[in-house]
Amino acid sequence: MPALEFDDAWASRLTGRYRAVFDSPSIEDGTAVFNAYTYMQGFKDMYKVQDADVNAVIVMRHMAIPMVFDDAIWAHYQLGKYTKIKEPGSENWATRNPFWRAAPDDKADADFTLDALQARGVVLLGCALATRGFAGILAGQTNDHADAVFDELRRHLIPGLQLQPSGIFAVMRAQEAGCHYMRST
Repeated sequence: MPALEFDDAWASRLTGRYRAVFDSPSIEDGTAVFNAYTYMQGFKDMYKVQDADVNAVIVMRHMAIPMVFDDAIWAHYQLGKYTKIKEPGSENWATRNPFWRAAPDDKADADFTLDALQARGVVLLGCALATRGFAGILAGQTNDHADAVFDELRRHLIPGLQLQPSGIFAVMRAQEAGCHYMRST
């Protein structure tokens, strides 16, 4: 896999009048996803604005890093069991990333997903530092090499999500770009 390169061009896309960054250092049942949705909907309801007027950035870092991976990684490494996240409406550990996309038969929660928010213009960022640390944890469980697991994780990021040097960097960069801060745990 090529060397890790970072890009902060996402910050130049934050041109809306209203801007917020949702800092997610832990999963907390997807609080960051719910908060970003509620923030955008509140401004639309109150001021009758469009999605382009309301920018949101979600930064998933530290213990929330499993949220940035696709279903293949959730299944392969049993991340539902690792994170203690059950499949919605079930007693079974999630074998897919329930924060990325809703289950096909779950129309009620379809708007409350990273995929739906991204379609509305929400910027999704992940912490490379946490990803590297998580790769080490997974490598220890599987007897694989941490660098190989890290490369695998990078290949299985949610489409469109960008890794940043750290979640702290991403939160600070979003604030520099005019976002109000909200811790979402």
